[in-house]
Amino acid sequence: MANIYNVDATSETYFWTIQEWAGVCIWMRFFLFLGTLDYFGNLIRLIIRSFSDMLQFLIIFLLGIFAFSDAFLSISKVLELRGITEQKAVSEDADFYEKYFEDYVTSTKNSFLTAFG
Repeated sequence: MANIYNVDATSETYFWTIQEWAGVCIWMRFFLFLGTLDYFGNLIRLIIRSFSDMLQFLIIFLLGIFAFSDAFLSISKVLELRGITEQKAVSEDADFYEKYFEDYVTSTKNSFLTAFG
């Protein structure tokens, strides 16, 4: 499907992002429609209850990931201060992300990957 209003790469990115979310919504609507049929109703209710029961686990799991992420970041900063690892040089003209958030995002990503083995 071609975007006839496309004027640059940014608008094309927005278009496909909206397209992705619309596709997810359509498939979820179809999934919930299957719940109204007698043959699929019990299975759909079982899947919905399973996801609602997993919500508490996912909240605790994410809290654990953020806790370990903070610990890993603190350990890496101590190692940098002691001279065991090299400090990352941040230039004066670095953007806001590179100055303040890059280390947090990296430690959270590493903690998340470690949680999955």
